[in-house]
Amino acid sequence: MEGEPTAPAHPPATILVVDDDESVRAVLVGLLRNAGFEVLAAASGEQALARLQAGAPAIDLVVLDMNMPGMDGAATFRAIAARHPGTKVMLMSGAAGDAEVRPLLQAGALCFLPKPQGLRGLVGRVRAALCR
Repeated sequence: MEGEPTAPAHPPATILVVDDDESVRAVLVGLLRNAGFEVLAAASGEQALARLQAGAPAIDLVVLDMNMPGMDGAATFRAIAARHPGTKVMLMSGAAGDAEVRPLLQAGALCFLPKPQGLRGLVGRVRAALCR
């Protein structure tokens, strides 16, 4: 009916994008914001953990790059799992191999997305991850 609000394409959610590459981070943040998500960003594993520790706003999903200097994605995932159990984490990388990713998926990471990822693929995987 005319004048009735349309149902949102997905439930409200806050996504934390963690990537050390500023241009990649900006693209991911822009894509997710354009899809209607609230998006926070972190340039390192340490920044991601600080955002999670702050607790406000609550983070529904972490999109985590595997290859970062300092605290890499694997170490960041393990710290998130230990300090913030139940936090949903999606792994991304343009270079990580199966041997690096498989143990993290077995430990609870939701999925792995190869970079670069198009809008339709990224948003679809994020929506699916939020429903888990």
